Amino acid sequence: MPVAYVLYRYPQLSETFVDNEIAELTSLGVTVSVWSLGRPAPELAGPASIPLDAVHYLPARDELLRSFAWWAVRHPWRTLGNVALAVRCRSLTMLKGAWWAGWIASGVVAQGARLVHAHFAYEPACTAVPVGRLTGLPVTFTVHARDIYLRNRGLDQRVAAAARVVTVCEYNAAQLTQRCPSLSRDRIELVYCGVDPDTFTPRAHTRHDPPRLLSVGRLVEKKGFDDVVRAVGELRRRGLPVRCDLIGSGPLASSLQELIAVEGLVDSVQLLGSRTPAQLAETMPTYDAFVLACRIDAEGDRDSMPVVLKEAMSCGLPVVATAVAGIPELVTDDVGVLVAPQNPRALADALEGVLRDAVAAEEMGRRGRERVEEHFNLHVESARLAELFDRLTVADR
Repeated sequence: MPVAYVLYRYPQLSETFVDNEIAELTSLGVTVSVWSLGRPAPELAGPASIPLDAVHYLPARDELLRSFAWWAVRHPWRTLGNVALAVRCRSLTMLKGAWWAGWIASGVVAQGARLVHAHFAYEPACTAVPVGRLTGLPVTFTVHARDIYLRNRGLDQRVAAAARVVTVCEYNAAQLTQRCPSLSRDRIELVYCGVDPDTFTPRAHTRHDPPRLLSVGRLVEKKGFDDVVRAVGELRRRGLPVRCDLIGSGPLASSLQELIAVEGLVDSVQLLGSRTPAQLAETMPTYDAFVLACRIDAEGDRDSMPVVLKEAMSCGLPVVATAVAGIPELVTDDVGVLVAPQNPRALADALEGVLRDAVAAEEMGRRGRERVEEHFNLHVESARLAELFDRLTVADR
């Protein structure tokens, strides 16, 4: 079953879950062609399961113009409809998608694709939906997090045009039905961003002295790394020395470094920069606990259900996190501790409890890995997505 994937930048280090999904679908017999609207910066490029010379990258303007003109001549009303919808929604992103769509439409027809799928509801879905209108192919797209809350002009029109909308947690499903009048719950498919527990080694049950904490993510406001730093400072003031490593890169690196200095934690908290998925899988089991202090940022952006929490749980780490968005669907009280966001003292309380009770922490870690294996497994979730694609293409035939 040939499926065309429309992506923003492939392969992106912050979106390795997309590449994992493609690899798993391929192993299930789905033929995936990747259409990328750009290339990631070298320092942000992640692993790719598809040879990069087989990825279709957005071509030069002349080729885009030829493709657009071809469809405009043969299917003027479909082409005009894509442009008119973008204008009606006052969306420059949708207008760009209508422009790019001719190039992808010509390619997927030539390849015999049966369905078009996109990840994220902005540029990728803004392009995939016009491709579907031009070709008549069913279109699906996965909505993750910020694409619900930011740059969402015309979102209701896009979900109305999709054969199904996929999302990664029940919290997102509820948000989508509230924000998109055209979308009923029965048109939303819940497919978790799963992880493969077999790629993660459970940690050894030997405690470090001092205890070692890990937090991972882009260094942006919604990840709440400043609260993690302040919580570590609170633990130090209580006489509980800990070491905490922050893995990731982003615009807040310098301000976080300043906060670490102000809190007097230069010897306790390190910013380690980015790591590849393989490096992270290797180093994660060497920590005693995992902490993630997500919040809703000033613009309303938020995480849905961070994949890195599932990875930490796969390593048998007890997790301390904030009760934001879909995280409570993942982190139950038998696998970790949830606290209110933007509350470093509560974060410190939870971390202290986990670090002082080694027996309870070990049990949390064991149950966390079991929870991922049973409910957030990459193999199971990818099979569910493949079944959806098959069901929609059979209905289309």
